[in-house]
Amino acid sequence: NVFELYSLKFKTNLELMLQQKTSRLETTITTETGLVGKAAVAANQVDPVEAQEVTSSKQDTPILGATYHKRWYVPKSEDWGDLVDSFDKIRSGVEIGGPLLESARMALRRFKDKAILNGFYGVNRVGENGDQTVTFKPGNIIADASTGLTLAKLMTIRERLINSDFEPGEDKITVVVSGRESSALLDDIKYTSSDFGHPVLDNGKLKSFMGFDFVEMSEKRFQYANADTLRQIPVYTKKALALGIWADIEGWIEKRVDKKGNPQIYAKGTWGATRLDEEQCFIINCKV
Repeated sequence: NVFELYSLKFKTNLELMLQQKTSRLETTITTETGLVGKAAVAANQVDPVEAQEVTSSKQDTPILGATYHKRWYVPKSEDWGDLVDSFDKIRSGVEIGGPLLESARMALRRFKDKAILNGFYGVNRVGENGDQTVTFKPGNIIADASTGLTLAKLMTIRERLINSDFEPGEDKITVVVSGRESSALLDDIKYTSSDFGHPVLDNGKLKSFMGFDFVEMSEKRFQYANADTLRQIPVYTKKALALGIWADIEGWIEKRVDKKGNPQIYAKGTWGATRLDEEQCFIINCKV
């Protein structure tokens, strides 16, 4: 019937558009799909241990006593929906680029980015059964409240990453910024000057610098501190933050008999995010 036809078209076109353009943050982190249950293990981790020197041919085999940890995803569902009062709107709305399809795509992309940032900033579940919690490491917050984003702050993070055995070039480092932080970088001569051999923008986007990739987002997406006078800018490596997906974005259209037979358009997704490596997640406090 006509509802099934448009529902299939909406579902197919929504999936196609989302394949072409994912959420802004999804490609910057580790992702895992096909999860089930109330929670799922994101990683079985082993604390770093040092190898020991062999000093004799008959030396005992070492038992170094590595410590094991589990990190957990906890899913939340997000949805979007609207009641449409005519089939004309459905016909145009579910086409590629149509207003209904575009509205659903943008809303669910934002929902997914929100889940990723919640996993970054928030309390994470750990332990054998996921019944313990860990908060963001206070020592990884660059707390200078007198300035916005500066290259000096980024250099501090780069130094700490290298000291944590991070190998530059081995993994992506992402900095999520608002327009204010972008402007601060563009005001810094070390970032913009051709003397440093660095092109400023690539198709209107901030270029990578010192191994950092920049993702620009609305200031509404960030966490704030100190009575909203400090915007907390996330910095993380790709392996340090993960998204677990129970059900990726899907959509359909159905007839609402309680609304005079008008069509309801609906889309949803279920996912959860967590930090995987506390040593490679940082917050930069930036003056608003």
